[in-house]
Amino acid sequence: MPTPVLVVFSGLPGAGKTTLATATAAALGCTHLSVDVAEAAMWRCGVDRAAGSGVAAYEVAAAVAEVQLKAGRDAVVDAVNAVPEARATWELVGAAAGVEVARFECVLDDLALHRARVEGRSPLPGFYNPTWADVCERREEYVPWPGAVPRLDTAGPVEALVAKVLGHLGRPASG
Repeated sequence: MPTPVLVVFSGLPGAGKTTLATATAAALGCTHLSVDVAEAAMWRCGVDRAAGSGVAAYEVAAAVAEVQLKAGRDAVVDAVNAVPEARATWELVGAAAGVEVARFECVLDDLALHRARVEGRSPLPGFYNPTWADVCERREEYVPWPGAVPRLDTAGPVEALVAKVLGHLGRPASG
C-alpha cells in the first residue's frame, strides 16, 4: 500500500482545476476537496464573504484533507492558491499528516478557450461565477509558483492530463 499523498491543483478560475481534480480523485479512488464548494456551502449557511469566508473555506478543506491523509487515504484539493500564504496551507497539512504534497499548476494558454470556459460554466448553488474581467484581474495578482511545479495546460484531453499526474505520482489508476 503506497503512502498517502496530498495532490494540490492550483490555477485561475476556469483553468480546469476542478475537472482535473475530479478525474484524478476518481482515478486514485480518493477524496476530492474543492475550496469553492466549501465556500459556497458556507455562503448558503449565511457566512458573509466579507467576513473572510475564503480563508475559512481553505481551512475547512485542509481539515478534511488532513483527516483523510491520517486515515491512510490520498486526498485531492483544488483551489486558486494565488498567493504563497494560501499554498502554505497545503504544506502544513502535508507536514501534519506526514505525507508528500504533490503540487500542480493548471493553466490554459489559449485565452479564447479560457474565456469561453469562464463565460460558459454553470455556477455552484449559492456561489458566483467570476466574470472574464474578474479572471483577468486575478491573473495580475497571481504569484507564480517557485521552483519546479508541473504546469498542466488543460486544453488537452483530461484523460491524458490524469495520466501525466499519475505518472508524476508513480501511481496507477485504482481498480
